[in-house]
Amino acid sequence: VIGAGGTVGIDLKVFDYSKHDDLKAEVLKEYPVLKDRTVYGYVGRIETDKGINELLKAFRKVSSDKNALLLIGGFDELRCDLDPEILAWAKANENVIFHGFSREVPKYMSAMDILVHPTYREGFSMVIQQAMAMGCAIITTNVPGPSEVIEEGKSGLLVPAHTIDELTEAMSVLGNDQSLLRKFSKAGLERVKEHFERSKMLQLTYENRLKMLNGEI
Repeated sequence: VIGAGGTVGIDLKVFDYSKHDDLKAEVLKEYPVLKDRTVYGYVGRIETDKGINELLKAFRKVSSDKNALLLIGGFDELRCDLDPEILAWAKANENVIFHGFSREVPKYMSAMDILVHPTYREGFSMVIQQAMAMGCAIITTNVPGPSEVIEEGKSGLLVPAHTIDELTEAMSVLGNDQSLLRKFSKAGLERVKEHFERSKMLQLTYENRLKMLNGEI
């Protein structure tokens, strides 16, 4: 493990929080239904192992006219064994937006208050790092990788994988506590700047490789 994580880090010139409000305004113009709502977000492949069944079922339980769900990513046709009933419900619900694949991830993350990433398995998640850089509070699963990116109770909440009730509870807690949401958002942004900024991670990687070449590790 290099530094606090195992990736090349986040380019904060791309995931630039100073552009958050302007980018969010663009998304609200595209999707007016998101205005004045708590927006739960997801970024990644739409497939079973990413916890999409659990996400949709949990959102149905917390769904109201005060919140919305924005999903960025394409359907994985090979592994998209989703529950047809919950998928039909979601597609018919105006508060659930399947945007599809996008190369403008920072823009759409700016419209999300909470990134929900209920994956069954993951590496050291870049998506979670990116979301924290754009000011999202995080809900993810207590599996290796995601559970190491955030600090439980400081920048996000952890729930067991494959669960619906615990995910629903976490979404309800953050969705109904704006003070806690803002606390997590601020702490996550600070954590990215301190530990996962790209130039820092590249420097640590360079130093690690020199030690390997010199037989020090």
